[in-house]
Amino acid sequence: MPSAEAALAIGVMGFVTLLARVAGPIIMRVIPITGAVERFLEGMALAVLTAIAATYVAQHGLREAAAVALAAAIMIATRSAVLAMLLAMAGAAAWSALL
Repeated sequence: MPSAEAALAIGVMGFVTLLARVAGPIIMRVIPITGAVERFLEGMALAVLTAIAATYVAQHGLREAAAVALAAAIMIATRSAVLAMLLAMAGAAAWSALL
């Protein structure tokens, strides 16, 4: 069961996500799509995922850090996020099973 802090954080993230989904298309009708805006939007997803992964690694152990590093290496090599996530999860599961 998550703590009150975790539940609050999840609730706030859910609300912000909903707000972004609703307000995003409205705001994007007003803002002209320039190269800088496109780069910002493309980088935003990576920044959010990186923040989530870094927080998780900071709170957990070496297995999680190794899985994130493995996912990053696979992503760089193959440019496939799905493959990177699947192989990183398999690597973490193998670590748990073997060690």
